[in-house]
Amino acid sequence: MPFYSKTVRDFKDSVFGVKPDKKDPLQKAREEVTEYLAKAKDLHATLVNFQRNVDEMGAIRDDVVRQARSFLIPLSEGDFPVNYSDTSPQYAQVGELFASQIEIMGASKENTRSLLNDSIAVAETLVERLTNLVTQFNERDKAAEVVDHYKEKLSALNEEQAKKPKKALEDRIKRNMVKQEDAVSNFQSIDDSCRSAVTSLLEGRQADFSQILENMCLYIATNVQSSASCVPVFTKEIPEAVDRNKALREEQVRANKKAAEAASKDLTDRGECSSASTTTPVAKVESTC
Repeated sequence: MPFYSKTVRDFKDSVFGVKPDKKDPLQKAREEVTEYLAKAKDLHATLVNFQRNVDEMGAIRDDVVRQARSFLIPLSEGDFPVNYSDTSPQYAQVGELFASQIEIMGASKENTRSLLNDSIAVAETLVERLTNLVTQFNERDKAAEVVDHYKEKLSALNEEQAKKPKKALEDRIKRNMVKQEDAVSNFQSIDDSCRSAVTSLLEGRQADFSQILENMCLYIATNVQSSASCVPVFTKEIPEAVDRNKALREEQVRANKKAAEAASKDLTDRGECSSASTTTPVAKVESTC
């Protein structure tokens, strides 16, 4: 019968679970732990997503640098030969200046990645501790159920013994009293562990989050500072270089146009001279051309 009753209890626990006692003095704490666990999981997911977005932005940043260099490379270095003079626009230098600043920002994020990793690790550890506590609470419920089982069983045996005393029944009572003491001791051990963990987690809630917040503040501040150092280049040096190259380009276009017009006029004049030589005496042609 004892083996059978224990088997039935285990089967019920596995199928239906153990229902917490509504009069449990730790019920309020359990509800707070459940809520805290949900928030901790959300925080962990947010930090992981933040890191994933940082990585994706890093890949995009690398693409931007590659494309900037690709578009601004001098054509004389590519497949289509173009001759550049010392006064030609130096767009490649603009591209390299842009790329160097983007790489500075990227290096800053890489150097501070450990702060992100630490924040994620703290959140992950917090989730694990809370999950373990929820498991402890479930074990506590099972232990309490065993205590109640032996309490009810001893009550029934004592009632039966009072009606009709038997030596065999007395032996059963003694054996079940030992089992009840073991069950109470086991429950007390689990209960003490739960209370200690609840106190540690709930009282340390703000401290745990503050550690994550500190890491994130350092991460953001360091990268903002790095980005700020690039602002003068983005707002002054590069725009001025672009304007300077634009002016050189316009000057070059005008010079090329003027040279083309001069070459065209020279060809026209040569053509007129050639035409005149077919109808005019040589001496006269020499005097006019």
